[in-house]
Amino acid sequence: MALILSKVKPSCAAKVMAQFPATLRNGVMRRMLTFKPIVDATMRMIEQSIHEDFMINLARNAAADTHSRMADIINKMERQNMEEVLDNLSQSRPKSAEILKSLLFTFDDIINMTPRARTALFDQIPNEKVILALKGTNPQLRNVVLSGLTARARRLVEHELDGGEPASQRDVLEARRAITDQALEMAARGEIELNAADAEDTYIR
Repeated sequence: MALILSKVKPSCAAKVMAQFPATLRNGVMRRMLTFKPIVDATMRMIEQSIHEDFMINLARNAAADTHSRMADIINKMERQNMEEVLDNLSQSRPKSAEILKSLLFTFDDIINMTPRARTALFDQIPNEKVILALKGTNPQLRNVVLSGLTARARRLVEHELDGGEPASQRDVLEARRAITDQALEMAARGEIELNAADAEDTYIR
């Protein structure tokens, strides 16, 4: 540790050591002050070992990172385009398609969330976006979403859906996208789980 930190830029070493507990930081500093010259052959061996370690870890994580980035892109697509991409991948790269499907989350997938996760999600969504997002949904999905609202919010949303003005498809899709983006952000922070409900958890009020 002391050897590596002695070879990087001082600003980098300072930032790294600032994260250490005081005892470890002081010990590393003492070792850096008492270094004896390192022969070139030994230094090359250390550099090679570090290089191989980093490259192995990079290779292990590259596939997962690639699928995660692709899932983020596909999640932003319109439903029809998303399905076309996945259908195409299913024919050419079926394993990748399966991995991507497990990482995707759409508005329709709200039905698979636990009641607790749905409530946490819709606590963060303005009522007007919920109203827009529910335009044109099937009764089952609508009831599941409504079950995640407070009693007051549910009455307001139901009233607007029953007698409100029609909305453009673009506004509806944007509202659904905003809700799914919020769900993905909350899941990334560990606040909720996506697609975690089993048959007993998924129910309709």
